[in-house]
Amino acid sequence: NAINSDEAEVSVKIGNSFELTSSLTIPEGKSVTMDLNGQTLSFASGKKITLKGSLIINDTSDEVGGTISGTAGQLVSVADGASLTLNEGNITTTGYGAVRSSGTASTFNMNGGSVTGSPAIQAISGNVTISGGIVSANSGSKYKAIENTGAIIVVGEQNSEDHSSINIESINVGKNKNVNLYSGTVGAISGTFTEDAVLTAIFTSDITGSLPAGYISKPDGEGHFVVSKMEDEDTAASVLSADGTETKFASLDAAVSSLGDGDTLKLYKDFSFNQNTPGIDINKANITLDVNGHSITVTNTSENASTAYGVRFYSAASDTISLVNTSNEKSVITGYNAAVQATTNSSLKTAIVTISGDIELVCTNQNNPTIELGYAKLAYSEAAAAAVKNGGFKATEENGEAFIFGTASAAINADSNNTAILLNDFDTSTSLALSSGS
Repeated sequence: NAINSDEAEVSVKIGNSFELTSSLTIPEGKSVTMDLNGQTLSFASGKKITLKGSLIINDTSDEVGGTISGTAGQLVSVADGASLTLNEGNITTTGYGAVRSSGTASTFNMNGGSVTGSPAIQAISGNVTISGGIVSANSGSKYKAIENTGAIIVVGEQNSEDHSSINIESINVGKNKNVNLYSGTVGAISGTFTEDAVLTAIFTSDITGSLPAGYISKPDGEGHFVVSKMEDEDTAASVLSADGTETKFASLDAAVSSLGDGDTLKLYKDFSFNQNTPGIDINKANITLDVNGHSITVTNTSENASTAYGVRFYSAASDTISLVNTSNEKSVITGYNAAVQATTNSSLKTAIVTISGDIELVCTNQNNPTIELGYAKLAYSEAAAAAVKNGGFKATEENGEAFIFGTASAAINADSNNTAILLNDFDTSTSLALSSGS
């Protein structure tokens, strides 16, 4: 009744735990201060709080165990121009988002207490400032504790060495979003921080893969990781743009994520993966991969693996893919389904693959070729033919250029005389299909 009164500012103290069977709206222009007083305010299934005004949550009980709980997604939804301040107490839901910040002028200030959900904080837009407390996802949740799609997030205080008063289980920072982590303890990270992000918090795991160029996270000797500028010896890979500018990364994933069409990815280390997905997965057009004397190894964990490639190139354009080794040292690319797979997203588009330098391709599944050519063709040379090892069909097109295709039918259709030449012994678990478009 106090919340629904005509007064602009009201204070409410919860005397006993109870359940609300209807949703609660705090209207625009209304400011409510709620003392949970150690009690539980639970919402019936699907019911929630919508903030269009202001809500301040305190808990003056000795136990500080007061809770707002429910099952709804966006249990507390902060609309554009509204504000939520959590000083003490807990907000928890089994649904998608215990607190949702939406609208460029929405504000969520967390000074203490805890927020739990799947995610705990759904930061769509507005401002989220965390100065204290615990933020965690529900057990088994596929979401991070904070899922950011466009909010300005600030955690902790500048120049603070207190990392114990804030604990955030995990954050999806998004990409090119405004997130600064000044202090506190932060767990798993996904997404990529911007170049100007301040990251002086401590982390429970290595977050190098989410860092911008020039930065790395390293153990601090006390069980955590801290972010610092990388040294040359920390370089895992670099990206060379068309103008020759080289940007170095301490993480292969970060380097791959930053690739643009026409760039070159250059390796500075060997990479080994135990997984059923590609070791390096590139989905930009006209990419050059310079293995630079280093090796890539993918060891599959299942005989049913279908994408355990050393490298996969996937493009939405008819492009040229260049696999090169500019070093005098030999490089080896190993995969289970194939060392290299190249394709486009349509049979109407064909990628051209070129290989140069000392590169050995190894496929640990003896029934497969070392290069799996989907909607792609490999520029012919004796070295390229030898690299395929298992199968490979040569075709000479009308313009006199020769290419290697993955299937006999593709080579027959491309060849000016509808002829395919088998380049290597072909050991396959599938039948050999022959067809011609003529």
